[in-house]
Amino acid sequence: MAEVLTSKKDVTTMKLVIDWATLASTGQGTISAGIWLEVETTGFPERHWSDLAVAVTRAFAEATDKVAAGPGASEQVYFLDGPFSVTLSLINGGQLVLRGFRREQDFGWEGSVDLADWREHLHAVSRQLLDECAAKGWRDADIVALESWLR
Repeated sequence: MAEVLTSKKDVTTMKLVIDWATLASTGQGTISAGIWLEVETTGFPERHWSDLAVAVTRAFAEATDKVAAGPGASEQVYFLDGPFSVTLSLINGGQLVLRGFRREQDFGWEGSVDLADWREHLHAVSRQLLDECAAKGWRDADIVALESWLR
C-alpha cells in the first residue's frame, strides 16, 4: 500500500492507494488493481475498488499538473470501471481539494491536501507502480505516458 500522506496545513490525511497484491494484467493487456482515494478512514469510490491502475494514476497525475498550472482551474478524473469521478481544484494558493462524484452528482466525499505533498505522493506511487509493471514485463501507452510524467 502507498504511504500515508498528511498535509502540513490540514489535519486531513489524503492518499491514493494501490493494492499491490491485486495488480494483474489481462489477456488483452489492461493492467488492473485495487485502487482508490482515501481520506482518513473513508475510501472513494470505495476501499478495494478495482480499476485500471496505470490509467487512473496517469489521469490523476495529468489533472494535478493542469490544476497547478492556473488559478481557479478545475479538472475531473474518471475512474474507468464505474460511474465515479473526482474533481480536483486548487484553493488558497496551494491547497488541493478533491471531491467525489457519482454520475456527475456530488457523492459527499471530499478531502484536501497541500499540493506539493500530493505531487510528492503521486510521484512515489507512480514510481512504485511503474517498477512493479517493469518487473512483470508489462508495457503500454499509459505506462509510457506515466514514465514521461515522472521525468
